[in-house]
Amino acid sequence: MSKQCMNYIEKAVELQKQANKVIEDLQIKGRWELVGNTILVGSANFGLMTTPNLDFEIYVKEPDVRIGFDTVRELAVIPGVKQIQFLNFMETSDPGFYWRIDYQDQQGIMWDIDNWLVPFSHPHAGMAERFAKAMKQALTDETRQIILEIKSQMTLENKCRGIDVYKAVLSGGVRDREQFIKWIAEYPPIEMETCQPSI
Repeated sequence: MSKQCMNYIEKAVELQKQANKVIEDLQIKGRWELVGNTILVGSANFGLMTTPNLDFEIYVKEPDVRIGFDTVRELAVIPGVKQIQFLNFMETSDPGFYWRIDYQDQQGIMWDIDNWLVPFSHPHAGMAERFAKAMKQALTDETRQIILEIKSQMTLENKCRGIDVYKAVLSGGVRDREQFIKWIAEYPPIEMETCQPSI
């Protein structure tokens, strides 16, 4: 294993530890669990973190924005919380209430924490959880190294989504940044014209 690959893995492991501490310090999962079925999704769920980002999905029968704001209000007064953004997607094909929390941890690292309060009837309910399970089964030491390297490089450059890197490596046989750039040009994400921030 090259020293550079080891650095990517070490960074991911360290970032995962920091993520766990953020979750503990904010008690964010426990707070949302009082509202509904709370699931940590995204790269923090399967050990492929390259940026300080956390994603939570909270499932309830009928999302109540007032209850959501009650939880967010508790988080807003915690030292380190710098900004909170709210968006209402209930009247869209992707129904739910969304809060983004910007939190600076004790080491000075700024985290963006995405919180989705969605109904059990959501068209994509459980998809992220099933995806995480499949990822954990499919990942090997080699593909983990490759994914972390490509994600780290692309985050600095084009900020492509992590899910595109996972697909390229695990299904497309991509093994480095140059191959990924060619792959994404040949198989661009259907739902977007340009790459989005990494997950």
